[in-house]
Amino acid sequence: MQSNFDPCRNQKTFRPKKSAPSGSKGAQLQKHIDATLGSGNLREAVKLPPGEDINEWLAVNTVDFFNQVNILFGTLTEFCTANNCPTMSAGPKNQKTFRPKKSAPSGSKGAQLQKHIDATLGSGNLREAVKLPPGEDINEWLAVNTVDFFNQVNILFGTLTEFCTANNCPTMSAGPKYEYRWADGVTIKKPIEVSAPKYVEYLMDWIESQLDDETIFPQRLGAPFPSNFRDVVKTIFKRLFRVYAHIYHSHFQKIVSLKEEAHLNTCFKHFVLFTWEFRLIDKAELAPLEDLVESIIQL
Repeated sequence: MQSNFDPCRNQKTFRPKKSAPSGSKGAQLQKHIDATLGSGNLREAVKLPPGEDINEWLAVNTVDFFNQVNILFGTLTEFCTANNCPTMSAGPKNQKTFRPKKSAPSGSKGAQLQKHIDATLGSGNLREAVKLPPGEDINEWLAVNTVDFFNQVNILFGTLTEFCTANNCPTMSAGPKYEYRWADGVTIKKPIEVSAPKYVEYLMDWIESQLDDETIFPQRLGAPFPSNFRDVVKTIFKRLFRVYAHIYHSHFQKIVSLKEEAHLNTCFKHFVLFTWEFRLIDKAELAPLEDLVESIIQL
């Protein structure tokens, strides 16, 4: 799906973005960086281009990473204040994301498979990364990837909570044709209309409750998965897709202004290839991003 969105000009960063003078060597190398990053292959993107000076390459990348961190932190200046963060810390207990990142218990099968995911993702070949490793249990693979994609969407949406508000997004929609209502079948049995941030809050709470339920996502090695496990996983992925659909339709301008589009596109490509590999989302559910999904599958 080709986007008609334009970058937002009202970009708020911690301080103005720095750039190399037009026509300079740094400006030429910056174009090379932008082009290679767009490929999604980060291992290739960081390599010194043939024939280029190492110091020029270090210099332009230093500016680029300064800008990235500057822009990222700029989205947090409302929340990262002297009162909220009296010390400069990076301890796991003080980690603030949309909600804490979930991980498999150390030494568990899920933790072993997570290492495999991290290693294969590093290769840049997402089609290979989503495949079931030889000899592994399909349910274990679905389980650890469900946690991984939950974390990815959680972190992505966390960068937009300042902009995706009840006022800006009064309904959970994906363009004018698609609106999603919330029901979990337990506490809310009849679908209700809620704002996009409220929908995502309900969704993340619901997914977290599924992940924490050991009768659905067993933690002990060798513990059986329930007979309806695949159905639960399919519902989780169907609903996570709706968050991507909302982000692309309602917040892509902001994603571009935050320089996060390459990360968003890579995460979504990974998500689509995994769900397609294991047929986790019905084609009709993909309609809001049909063109984009088709372009990923056919690559």
